[in-house]
Amino acid sequence: MITNNDLHLLHRYWASNLSATESQVLEQRLLLDHEFLQTATAEKLIYETTLHLNEQQGATAIQQAKQWVKDLGNDLFAPNQFEQLVQAETPDWDTPNTEPTYSLDELLAMFARCNELEENISRAATTTQTINVLHPTHDTETSKTLVFDLQQGVQVPLLLIIYDNQANQLTQIEITPNTTKFNFDVQHYTQGRYYWRLRANVSGKERAAYNTVVRSFLVRR
Repeated sequence: MITNNDLHLLHRYWASNLSATESQVLEQRLLLDHEFLQTATAEKLIYETTLHLNEQQGATAIQQAKQWVKDLGNDLFAPNQFEQLVQAETPDWDTPNTEPTYSLDELLAMFARCNELEENISRAATTTQTINVLHPTHDTETSKTLVFDLQQGVQVPLLLIIYDNQANQLTQIEITPNTTKFNFDVQHYTQGRYYWRLRANVSGKERAAYNTVVRSFLVRR
């Protein structure tokens, strides 16, 4: 059941008037509470339509709301209800949509944490040389580019390794010595939780002098 307070919170969320903490709490509830997600999705359609209807933008509002529903997954309603809601014919309004859709279970799996890598995030290491990464912070969200900013350059090459949330290594890139800023393109990644590891790209004994940084990042579309 959705309360008046829930509706007020959702309206503030859709208007981008929630704090980062409030938004995170609400998004977690949307992922974990199937019934709340169903009701919130229907309310979103009403909200977007009524918000713009008086501005003669009803078609755009409905299209945006339909896309929001598709992004959350096609198992939010009974099959017939979803087909009627999202795929109903709207002449002169609809545009082709090639973005993939995911069920709630798929979304939960895609954004699940990897215990093995999470343990590495908080693991302390005693080193004489520090790789201090200012950005990205843990759980940074992005849709296109992961921007790295180091406090200072390191005199040896670094190795950036990307993992999915099953701890499978996806790619690795060498970073030249004394680099303090570099980017990693994530546009070809599907949405979900990923991890990066940054360490000195040197032999064992020399590598022990440097710490390793591990953090997660979220790709959202």
